[in-house]
Amino acid sequence: MKEAKWFGVNEKSSKLWFSQNKSRMAGPIIDSLIDPALNIETKNHNKMLEIAREYHSSLQSEPPMNDS
Repeated sequence: MKEAKWFGVNEKSSKLWFSQNKSRMAGPIIDSLIDPALNIETKNHNKMLEIAREYHSSLQSEPPMNDS
């Protein structure tokens, strides 16, 4: 608290000031996904959520067993 008050009143070029006022890059934005079933790119947000949900579900499910 003392540091924050001193920062607000007196100090302008401290490590705290630079860390709070550093310009940060935005994270990557996913504009579209390719539907693996149809092999078509989609930008529809609901369809993109469905594709991601199915993909993560398939990653977390147990692979099917075969006879060999």
